[in-house]
Amino acid sequence: MRTILRALVGLLAVLLAAGGLALLGGASPAAALDGPGITGRVVDADTGAGIAGATVTAYCPEGGDWAPCYDDRWNDIVAETAADGSYDLPLAAGTYRLKVRPANDHYPEAVYGTDAQWPSDGGTDVVVSDGSVTADFALVANTVITGTVTGAGAGPLGGIRLEARAYSEQGGWLDNVVDVGKTKSDGTYELRVPADDYRIVFNTSDRSGGEGSPGLRNEEVRWETETYVEQVVERGATLSGVDRELAEVPHGTVTGHVENTAGEPLDGITVTTYILHDDEYWGYRSDYRVLTDANGDYALYLPAGDYRFGFSEIDYEHREPATVEPVYYDAAATVDAGRTVSVGLSETSGVDAVMSAYGQITGRVTDAGGSPIENAYASAWVFDEESQEWDRARGASTGADGTYRLNVLEGTYKVGYEAEEQGFLGEYYDDAATRDEATDVVVGSGTVSDIDAALDMGETISGTVTNEAGDPIDGIRVILYEPAGDWSALSDVSTDSSGRFTFRGLVAGGTYRVAFSGTGWTKEFYADAASIEDATDVIAGESGPVDAVLASSKGAGSITGTVTDDGGQPVAGVSVEVYNADTWEWIGSVHTAADGTYSFPDLSSGRYEVDFYLEDDYLYAEDTYRFVDVSDGPTVVDLQASTGGLIAGTVTGADGEPIGDGYVEVYDAGTQDFVRSGSISYDGSYQVGGVPAGSYRLQFTSQEGHRSEWFSDKSSFEEADSVTVAVRETSTADAELSDGARVEGQVTYADGSPVAWGEVQVQQFYDYDFGGSWETVTYEFTDDDGRYQTRALDAGTYRVAIDLWDDVHLPAYSEEFTVRADDSGAVTHDLVVEKKQPPVITAVTAPVVSGDALVGKQLTATAGEWDVTDVSVHYQWLRDGEPVEGAIEATYAITEADAGHRLSVQVTAEKDGYLSATADSEATDVVSHGPLVNAQVPIVTGTPQVGETLTAYPGVWSAEGATFAYQWSRNGRLITGATEAAYVLGADDLGAVMSVEVFATKETWKPGTAVSEPSGAVVEGVFPAVDAPVISGNVWITETIRADFTAPEGADVTYSWQVRQKETGKGTPVYEEVGTDRSLELAGEWKNGSLRLVVTLTKPGYTTATYVVLVEDPLR
Repeated sequence: MRTILRALVGLLAVLLAAGGLALLGGASPAAALDGPGITGRVVDADTGAGIAGATVTAYCPEGGDWAPCYDDRWNDIVAETAADGSYDLPLAAGTYRLKVRPANDHYPEAVYGTDAQWPSDGGTDVVVSDGSVTADFALVANTVITGTVTGAGAGPLGGIRLEARAYSEQGGWLDNVVDVGKTKSDGTYELRVPADDYRIVFNTSDRSGGEGSPGLRNEEVRWETETYVEQVVERGATLSGVDRELAEVPHGTVTGHVENTAGEPLDGITVTTYILHDDEYWGYRSDYRVLTDANGDYALYLPAGDYRFGFSEIDYEHREPATVEPVYYDAAATVDAGRTVSVGLSETSGVDAVMSAYGQITGRVTDAGGSPIENAYASAWVFDEESQEWDRARGASTGADGTYRLNVLEGTYKVGYEAEEQGFLGEYYDDAATRDEATDVVVGSGTVSDIDAALDMGETISGTVTNEAGDPIDGIRVILYEPAGDWSALSDVSTDSSGRFTFRGLVAGGTYRVAFSGTGWTKEFYADAASIEDATDVIAGESGPVDAVLASSKGAGSITGTVTDDGGQPVAGVSVEVYNADTWEWIGSVHTAADGTYSFPDLSSGRYEVDFYLEDDYLYAEDTYRFVDVSDGPTVVDLQASTGGLIAGTVTGADGEPIGDGYVEVYDAGTQDFVRSGSISYDGSYQVGGVPAGSYRLQFTSQEGHRSEWFSDKSSFEEADSVTVAVRETSTADAELSDGARVEGQVTYADGSPVAWGEVQVQQFYDYDFGGSWETVTYEFTDDDGRYQTRALDAGTYRVAIDLWDDVHLPAYSEEFTVRADDSGAVTHDLVVEKKQPPVITAVTAPVVSGDALVGKQLTATAGEWDVTDVSVHYQWLRDGEPVEGAIEATYAITEADAGHRLSVQVTAEKDGYLSATADSEATDVVSHGPLVNAQVPIVTGTPQVGETLTAYPGVWSAEGATFAYQWSRNGRLITGATEAAYVLGADDLGAVMSVEVFATKETWKPGTAVSEPSGAVVEGVFPAVDAPVISGNVWITETIRADFTAPEGADVTYSWQVRQKETGKGTPVYEEVGTDRSLELAGEWKNGSLRLVVTLTKPGYTTATYVVLVEDPLR
């Protein structure tokens, strides 16, 4: 990355060889700082006037290079010059380089002590020890170049880009761009450059790497490009009148109109052209662009060719969020799906677009009291089914009134709110603590409003950090941990000048732990603990101030040493870095002095890593990384470097063009061991330094589609020519690589969407004695469209593979293919990544439900047993097999709605990496209310006498509306068929006691029974009163008489006709029975006798009744 930055800075860097930088006196002691550091002034080299507002940056050695130094807050260590050009940089003891960047382009950027463009390319080291030193800059003002650009027959041209290019040995007139500019609407321009020879190039391409700007004019296409004038710029001169008239070149024009779905014109829409790259692997790339005017119209000037067109509301000037969805001509969602327009050297009209409005989510964020919260951040989150992760689709800050607006595509979202800096707890809509609990917000083409939030004020954790003397420590990094897993870092802040720190927006009652860390101080955890495991919990809102007293990490130990070469001579300028091997804290970096020595003082006891970076092209050492144990006193770590040689050369393709992406590997010619490697630079050059004297063989590998080869133009190590390396000599080995066979293609998911930034491996098959093996020989990453392209491949059998390593998708492999030695060009192998089918959890034993299936009772479910350990289980109670809403716990309280149904539970087992599974329990019995309970025993009413009716009253029961059945008993024994509420006593019941058993039933209740108290003993029945018998007929001899009598129902009747002939003395009269029928014919022998009729009624269980009817007159 630093190399890229260096190239970009080179576009604006100043060539200092002509006196652009002067040093005023070099580095010398100064007294402006209280402690160690660098102080100085930045002034105009001609007038001596201070240059205000310039930024001076300190650079530290890092891994053999130089990088901006940073403080304990991870900020670059910089200083801004005051009105008089002075600056102060407080720094710890060490070796530094400085760079100044003026506030505008009136002066060049400069590195202290050199004409290099970047500290890594040179500069004077500034050594800081106990005090401060001075480093002054004297900058030569840039020369101003002005002029006007016109078009032939068109007058002044605005928006034409210019470059001032200086010559360089590496890039000639092409790459060393010193300043850039654009003409104003009147065609005028201004460039500022230091003294040198330049080419002022007109109408150049914009190579800034950006996507353009909203005001970008497209008229430059009409005019000749890359035309230039040569200009010598002297120090202090002002050059005017560097004009240029551009000739018009053939071009086509494309016009169109952009409107919304309501037919209203859209102003400020960016219209972008896309061309298909020569190599289809790269797909469509954006090229020219222009904005629509107030009428929604646009015109694009284009060279003849095939184009596709995109329309979008790109926010180049931090305008309001886009309100319309991007679209591609002709009504396509992507450029690949768009329609190609062939543009000739005339006008092509009608390349129009209709853009649909985004849906909107609007709302207001307030505190709990309803007051608006400004600068809270609202986010719309959408779930990505492919990655199984939540993505932030859109975010916006609230205004002063607390309102926000999110423009989003149609879909389902979760909306979250953050305002930690203001001290509030975050949440999700609608009043949810987590995203999973949040309410879905479904957005169509319109506005979903009132998606509001009222945030609660969070708690704080604060404290003060001091040293052992009680002085506050500024810049200590304070880290807050939450108990996620093994304590995860949640946030960090730095102490202010008073040593104070505060964490805001914390959950009340939440448990946290706190760490304190800073360069020169011993890291510790609250309270006075060496590890997070031993730290004290801090409860937000409950614990008091979280203060810390830090001990200085400066100890009585030191690491010192000397770097020498193999001749015993000191080596200066070697970068030495030291790390704490236990905490990997960077201790510092220094360069060896002229006598080869270095020193790291004030080290506490412990284990350290010492790294040496040799910057000499010929020196090398095999043990440049050392681990040492430091105690009190000096620990000596010397390094003896050996002197070798340098291998350098140029690598080109068969067309003679430099290969700018590749590497060179050096192998020992005798042992075949790998020795060194080096990268090929953009201009095809390379160098491999620090190679021991000897004989070597080199392999050249290109990343640009060329075939690898061995020096010189050989296909294997055995055939390669050797390169001899001598001490402090440079051996040259150039290579010309031929085009090779490569693989390209596209990687997509099963749904056709691209796999972006996936690692595609090229695997080669090797047939060993012990068996075949596929081994990765190279890899490439896919681009945003899922496309990839490999370097050239050697002859062999290959396949292409990709593994996303995400536990979601399966690896994908291409079919095997063979590359021959003389193959060239590309072979296409696309890959489709399928989702994994994770293992399924299986139930070993089913869940079990225990408890009584009664309304009001509670059932309890076990989870059952599963074939996978540590599963998460979820419960769902079922009523007759259907889910009961809200019944998702292991226990279930039976309700009235369950009566009459069977209950069961369904348990779902889940675990990351497995497919979930469910298991059902056996169903319960039909749920009831329990048995019907008798509260008042049944009662028997009626007289216990044969012939009487007894009636049963069922008594009082625990539920109304019950239905009753009866069973009568005689002396406790059931009477067959006696199952009605009423019972007529019969002869069999005589003398017995009677009782009745009542059976109560009701739907969803268990039946209940109850038995009455026994009755009294049943007595004989009494015939009901009836009319006495009557004798009808003439009571005369020879006549027939008849007894008229109606007996009670069911009674047996006997008739006895009796005649008394004579008296047998005093006493009871004696009658002789003369007939038993109901009628009697009177015989003559009974003349003058007395006649009577005796009627007897009998019935089982009844008292016998007798009726006597006397005939008062004697028989005649």
